[in-house]
Amino acid sequence: MPLLSIGLLAHGCGPMPSEQAFDAIEVGAPFKQVVVRSSGDSRFVVDGQSETQKTGSFKIAKSDFSKLVARLDPYRSEAKPTAQAWDVFATSPCPAGAPRQTDAGTVFVRWTGPDYDQTLVADLGCDYRRHETRNREILALFKAMPLPESGRPLP
Repeated sequence: MPLLSIGLLAHGCGPMPSEQAFDAIEVGAPFKQVVVRSSGDSRFVVDGQSETQKTGSFKIAKSDFSKLVARLDPYRSEAKPTAQAWDVFATSPCPAGAPRQTDAGTVFVRWTGPDYDQTLVADLGCDYRRHETRNREILALFKAMPLPESGRPLP
């Protein structure tokens, strides 16, 4: 598959955070999951059902991995240690009074490295107005990557 375009991951200006702590960034949404490695070797799974599942790999440049780290860095403060992130997500209701849409889906971003494993899990329907920019940014990553169509729309 082709090298991921530098322009597709470019975002904003300012200093790049240190990506030395990360070996990989994993991004998931309904029916899609991608692991992007700092080495450039990346893989994906589209559609979770065995009869329609598509898997594959692609390469990115080291500079593109750095740009991906920078693009997701504003949301890393919302991440929790991966061992706790899904439990917190499952047991934390949407704040009272926050706008809520049912069946909007969930996305996650996981940052991993030798001494780092944190995950942001986001309910796309919980307080969706406040989190609109974050949710769009995470979902846009799938369109920026060389993934086959799943036949299922993203939320």
